[in-house]
Amino acid sequence: MIVFIFITLPADFAMLVCIVRGPAAYFVGGIRILTFKPARFSDGQLVPAGISAVVGFASALLTMWLVGSLLLAIRKLAKRHFRKRGDDAA
Repeated sequence: MIVFIFITLPADFAMLVCIVRGPAAYFVGGIRILTFKPARFSDGQLVPAGISAVVGFASALLTMWLVGSLLLAIRKLAKRHFRKRGDDAA
């Protein structure tokens, strides 16, 4: 949950502004997404709901895949580190 709030949502908002308005609007113009309902850009225009849904779904899937991969890698490293010396069959 912490990963979604502090990493995925800000990246999601940045990607959404870059896709809809262009990278210059985000990096140079300072356009951001206000989290009111309905979501709006900081200049007052509405955020397209379809694109917002697709970007949100894609970023959620990517985050779940990355966190799952990280957990599997940690599990594998821990299993290798804490394996008994005589147990080489695993």
